[in-house]
Amino acid sequence: MKFVQSDPPTREEELILYTGLYEQSKAKKGLKPLESFGIFIKDDDDKLLGGITGVRLYGCCHIDTLWLKPDLRGQGLGRKLVDKALSQAKDHGCTFSTVHTMDFEARPFYESLGFHVEYERTGYEKDSVMYLLRKELTE
Repeated sequence: MKFVQSDPPTREEELILYTGLYEQSKAKKGLKPLESFGIFIKDDDDKLLGGITGVRLYGCCHIDTLWLKPDLRGQGLGRKLVDKALSQAKDHGCTFSTVHTMDFEARPFYESLGFHVEYERTGYEKDSVMYLLRKELTE
């Protein structure tokens, strides 16, 4: 047995961990497996211009990443990506959504979509603050 650093981990390595978590959650509580999702915006040449990724787990839709090329921002595309992700989350039985964002990132954007700060964590470099935001999907 040995410890091996993998930065970043391969998709296969992550899948083994997700599968292990699923087996445990299924055995202990009968829960469904984690479901990763991604919704992307591409140009006519199939070049990625932005998108949203995350995971649906145990009734929650957690948004991991939302990004758009700078020249596409401010056109409502971020809102449309979040709306699509949350609509799909509801279809999969999620009752709430969460997202982490830093104080220099997108807190006002998420609040404009109905998310509210559930938790605030300090101690990051350069006095940065991380927020965990939540939105109920039963509204």
